[in-house]
Amino acid sequence: MQTGRRIIRVLAIVLGTVVIAFAIAAGVGGLLMRGMVEDAVSPDPRIIRFLEGVDTANADIDIVFGPIVTGGQTVVVTDDAWIARNANALWFEKTGGAGPVVGAVILGLMGMPLEQFIATVYRDGVPVQRFGCLSVECINGLVTGMEGLDTSALPGRPAQIVSEGFTDHDAYLRAHQAALNDPDSWFLRPGDQDPAPPDSGLRRITIVWPSELVALEPDFWPGVEDPEARARVDAWLDALTRGTGARIQSVDSVERMPLWLLKDDGFVYDDNGTVGLHDLSLRNFTIRLEVPEAEVAELETRYRANPPEPTEMAPLDPAIGRAFVRAGLDTDCLPGCGDVDRSRLVTTPDFRRGPDPFWSIAVWRAAPDGG
Repeated sequence: MQTGRRIIRVLAIVLGTVVIAFAIAAGVGGLLMRGMVEDAVSPDPRIIRFLEGVDTANADIDIVFGPIVTGGQTVVVTDDAWIARNANALWFEKTGGAGPVVGAVILGLMGMPLEQFIATVYRDGVPVQRFGCLSVECINGLVTGMEGLDTSALPGRPAQIVSEGFTDHDAYLRAHQAALNDPDSWFLRPGDQDPAPPDSGLRRITIVWPSELVALEPDFWPGVEDPEARARVDAWLDALTRGTGARIQSVDSVERMPLWLLKDDGFVYDDNGTVGLHDLSLRNFTIRLEVPEAEVAELETRYRANPPEPTEMAPLDPAIGRAFVRAGLDTDCLPGCGDVDRSRLVTTPDFRRGPDPFWSIAVWRAAPDGG
């Protein structure tokens, strides 16, 4: 009987892991690589041609091939004649099915990169198409039309990624223009060739307001905004920001949420599900501001002089005791055995300044011919 139970537990763990993997995979489509993932779940293998849709007439075409194609290092090919001559061979096969997506998530949890870089195509130095594959798709190599070619000896030059960061926009623009003019540099992705806009002069400030423990009225409805609480926050914000030019971007989570009861660090359940405190609830606020840089110090000085009050925790223990009684639990172990889920409980205020403006450039850089 014990062996049977162990087998059932193992099967439950395995099935649970598979369900979690599928659930995570469902969210992968929202990542930067959405297009790649959508390709991966296509029902049939796809032939992806590097030059499809690229206007090659009267243009210089360059291609950066990744290690999965070359079998070695990244190589940039700028030989237009070679590219034109082998255009029909410049393709790869992308397999379909949901399996690769789930497999990629699992490999990602094991530390393997989600994507393998295949190639980027450039027209007159501008990146127009970039290709990648899920690591699980290419883990055993890539099927390409280039198998008749000696990809280990492509007529190109080794390339590596070179990146640089800037806190001064003018310096960034000069470096960006230099990269555009450099015949030995290629921006990594389509769109990178367009310079980023200058600093707006505004800085992001996030204020995390301490949680409030408030009475839970009979007509309580989770997630409904409390007008009185919002009015109090607005008044505090008005005093904080008056005359600074600060813009209030959002005041999030003005709501009352349940406080779930714990006994010996485990949730308490009844026939209706998870048991919460029946007469005390949680209210949180997160405030996001945009503030002119010259006013940030003044705003922080005002905040330090009049921060939100820390959470008043005194009502919590009596409410836990009442919840134990209501749930029919032994109260002799209190207060040590009773608590609430504190994952959403913020007890002290926090003033967070976002990062100063920052711009970066990343390019493939090849050694000059003969270098």
